[in-house]
Amino acid sequence: ETMHAIHPAFRQALRHIAPPSPTTTVDLGGVPFVIEYDYSPAEKPNYDVNSPLVGPGCAASVDLIEVKVGGYDVGDCLNDYTRRCLEGRLLEILGGAE
Repeated sequence: ETMHAIHPAFRQALRHIAPPSPTTTVDLGGVPFVIEYDYSPAEKPNYDVNSPLVGPGCAASVDLIEVKVGGYDVGDCLNDYTRRCLEGRLLEILGGAE
């Protein structure tokens, strides 16, 4: 489950016990979006049954925690297309795009 689905008060409480997430600015259509995110790098498949890390692997992923434009939180206003575009652009920046 992604962080944007968590109640804002709980998200604020988590910030006091967890280290801050990275933030970057992504330009999309001439609009600078300031994004706080969590990034999980890709994992290669490991089919060695004797390994504790056996599994099919996974693609890199990014979860948008907070999205601001002009200092205003717009995360709840983003449609699915814009959210996917921002996630895709972040993956390109972080080197996890396929």
